[in-house]
Order: sequence, then structure tokens, then C-alpha cells
Amino acid sequence: MAPQTPAERAHLNAWLFFAQSELEAPLWNKLKHRMLLAEEERVDVGPWTTAEFTREIRALELRLGEHEYAMGDRFTAADVILGHCGQWARSARFDVASDRVNAYFDRVLARPALARAKAREEAA
Repeated sequence: MAPQTPAERAHLNAWLFFAQSELEAPLWNKLKHRMLLAEEERVDVGPWTTAEFTREIRALELRLGEHEYAMGDRFTAADVILGHCGQWARSARFDVASDRVNAYFDRVLARPALARAKAREEAA
């Protein structure tokens, strides 16, 4: 559901910026240094990315609070991006050391629309 007010739009934008600049950053850095950069440009970023990711999972846990989704009780684009980060983290074997965040990722990643999108992608 789209934001209904300027305050809701600002809240959504804050979530999107958090997801991509904070939560996704350690995932992307690890991927670059493990697979994408030329061998001579790679360094061991494992300890740093683990520490950064752990810190951002704690921040995500605090920001989510008791809400079902990022914007409260309704699913938004923020949940799509955060869920993508969760799926990426899990497949890259980052430890999501929060029961609340794991439950959130499970809820977001279990949505029927995501299953349909994956099926279309596999069929293409």
C-alpha cells in the first residue's frame, strides 16, 4: 500500500534508505570481495561485514518493535526490499541473530506474491 500522507512517505523513505545503505551494505561488500572484484583487489572483509551486519540486525529489530511489517500492520515496498536483504543474508550464511527479525523475514518471504514471482522467474 502506498503512503497516504507526507509523513508516511518520509517514514517509508527512511526504511528504504536504511535497507539499502545499512542492511544491504555488508552483504554487497562481502559479495564484491568474494566474487566480483579482480583477485588482486580483494581483501578479507568477512570479520567487518559480519560485525556490520550484526549491528544492523539489532537496529532492524529495534526499528520493527512489535510491528508485523516495517510500516506497522501493512505490507509496503520497504518490506519487499528488507525481505530481499533477509533472503540474501540467509543464502550468504550471515547469522540473523534475532528471533524477531527472523520471524519478520519468514513472514515477508512466505507471501504468496513472492512465490508467484519466483515461479514466473524460473519459467522464463
